[in-house]
Amino acid sequence: MTTVAAPTLLDAISATAAVVREQADESERVARHTEKVVAAMKANGCFKGLLPKELGGFEVDAVGWFEAVEAAARVEGSFGWTMFINGSSGLGGQTRTEEEAEAFAGDADAVGAGAVFPFGKATVTEGGYIANGRWTYASGVPFAKTVFGFAQVYDGETPRMMMPGMPAMAILTVPVEEVEILPTWDVSGLSATGSNDFTMTDVFVPQANGAVIGVPAPKNRYYAGPLYNLPFMTLFGLPIGGVALGIAQHAIDAVMELAARKTPAGSAVPLRERPLFHMQLSEAEALVNSARAWLHQLIGEQFQAASEGRAVDLAQRNQAQLAASNAVRASARAVELMYLAGGGTANYRSSPLQRCMRDMHAVTQHAITSPGTWEACGAISAGLPPQNPFILL
Repeated sequence: MTTVAAPTLLDAISATAAVVREQADESERVARHTEKVVAAMKANGCFKGLLPKELGGFEVDAVGWFEAVEAAARVEGSFGWTMFINGSSGLGGQTRTEEEAEAFAGDADAVGAGAVFPFGKATVTEGGYIANGRWTYASGVPFAKTVFGFAQVYDGETPRMMMPGMPAMAILTVPVEEVEILPTWDVSGLSATGSNDFTMTDVFVPQANGAVIGVPAPKNRYYAGPLYNLPFMTLFGLPIGGVALGIAQHAIDAVMELAARKTPAGSAVPLRERPLFHMQLSEAEALVNSARAWLHQLIGEQFQAASEGRAVDLAQRNQAQLAASNAVRASARAVELMYLAGGGTANYRSSPLQRCMRDMHAVTQHAITSPGTWEACGAISAGLPPQNPFILL
């Protein structure tokens, strides 16, 4: 008797890849994934990577999550970004009742989107909050069903403090109908992510939909596994490193295909036989493979700690943050090497290398892995307190 293996999240990505590639130019043109791409992602389970197995999700381990994000970005950068951001939607049922979590998991359209900065204002009122603010870079908001925004908690006109110097923050989640989406996403890289701004104006958010950061909330039984004991930033921040690695690997793939058929102008030697190309290729592969190995090692150590019931300490969080930032920096260098190796061919819109270059340099601009994180990580390594409290989430 032959046993057929259950599909995996990597299988879901593979099943969606063809439509992502076929729709890539149109998705870029309309500045969001087309309906065909979103429908394929839903049908194949791409938004269920972090959903508990008991609820029909994949509940991948931590390294498996990073591998999946990279695999999607290797197909196309915006696809990887969407896997990372909107593919985290399965986390949305953690603090709901079991019945609500079951209903959430059974809704194929239950895709979430949102943004952290800039902080909105959550004024305490009876039974919840009144939300006001404008948030930027809400990836996937054009096809989301729910939207969240980080907001500072106010008692009347007085900001509430979690501790001296640190304001109390809440994550406000509302149906997409409660926000106004602003068509601001006119960019050169990661164009298909649809990362528009949105606003909330005097929106009532029930207490249950306004999780206060730093105040532990009980989780229902479906979210008892070690995956859900990992830091928030590990699952919803650091996979940017996986996106970068996937884009870089895509660039390497593209150059290898090009090198098999291109002889540079003015040369009688094919590209794949040129010593300069060999040097560029070797350096790119070394950058990507070493950055991936370090990042996966540290994420794996965090998952091991969570599996053993141990807390992930500040040193582990800091090193993982540094590894993710390094993955972005190393990947950017690798993409630049491959773009240069491609010569003038790389500049044509028909070449995937130009999109890899644009997408990669959109990734480098994100605050979670930007150059500023090196300073913050170094301060912690030197024994100073965290400059950014989000590393503690």
